Amino acid sequence: MAELALISLSLLFLLYRFFIHKSTNPNHRLPPSPPSLPIIGHLHLVKEPLHRFLHDLSLQHGPVFFLRFGSRKTVVVSSLPAVEECFTEKDVTFANRPRLLLGKLLAYDYSTLGSSPYGDYWRNLRRFTAVEMFSARPLADYSAVRKDREWLKVDMRQRLLDLTLNVMMRMIAGKSYFGTDQVPEEGMEFMEIMREFSQLFGSAGYIGDFIPVLWWADFHGVKKKMKSVMRKADVFFQQLVDEHSGKRSMPSSVAAAAVALVSSKGVDGTRSSRTTFIDRMLDVQEQDPEFYTNTTIKSLVLRVRDGATFFTNLLKI
Repeated sequence: MAELALISLSLLFLLYRFFIHKSTNPNHRLPPSPPSLPIIGHLHLVKEPLHRFLHDLSLQHGPVFFLRFGSRKTVVVSSLPAVEECFTEKDVTFANRPRLLLGKLLAYDYSTLGSSPYGDYWRNLRRFTAVEMFSARPLADYSAVRKDREWLKVDMRQRLLDLTLNVMMRMIAGKSYFGTDQVPEEGMEFMEIMREFSQLFGSAGYIGDFIPVLWWADFHGVKKKMKSVMRKADVFFQQLVDEHSGKRSMPSSVAAAAVALVSSKGVDGTRSSRTTFIDRMLDVQEQDPEFYTNTTIKSLVLRVRDGATFFTNLLKI
């Protein structure tokens, strides 16, 4: 038993040296840091709620300090001048995102705007979202969607949730699911996908992201859950893309009638824009099909969904 314990400790030490210190340059000056442990670093110090834990450390070690979560080196910045420097003068340095399991399994293998590495692909996605999705012209097209007021004396939390999901889906695909007594099956499926995504993104994370030797393990079935919800989301979003692609191939009169079915009137009596995010993406896909694949389109839909997920999480607080 003693020999086995010695071998195990030796193996852990070698793994620690390989994964933690293989890229450490002794000439690099790191910010102040609390004492850490081999292998896990500062993971043993983490407490909930996370923002209060980080605030307490900033009082002890200053507005800029260093933490190591397993193999992940992290710099925590809580000073406004330092934050401005990070995201203005040195924004390219901080543009990359860590390659976490969430990005691989829930973001089309790091292809969404929030998970892809900095480079040509990321810059193209950012340009597209800035020009074709969130600039003044497309937002003006969706103004009638945002002006809808269908409820007065209601449960505001549930109605705000319904309104958020409806606005998102009408902008993406021209559809409304919620706010009525009979929610269609498609709407129920979308709500379930949103719920599962929200739970996974709100979890503490995957231990393999911080300790690479445990990447193969599936603690609490996290990988299985991610793969399952992503399969459902991919099928759902692909159906939306196929539906809009099919309308574009219809005769113009039939396509106009099909679009009219999913358009709605705002409170001022004007008809909402017939152009959706997916329509805009398909327009660009025709110009550059090699870059704007269906996966790219679905990844941008996921980006819009992230905003709704954030808002729905706030409603639960």
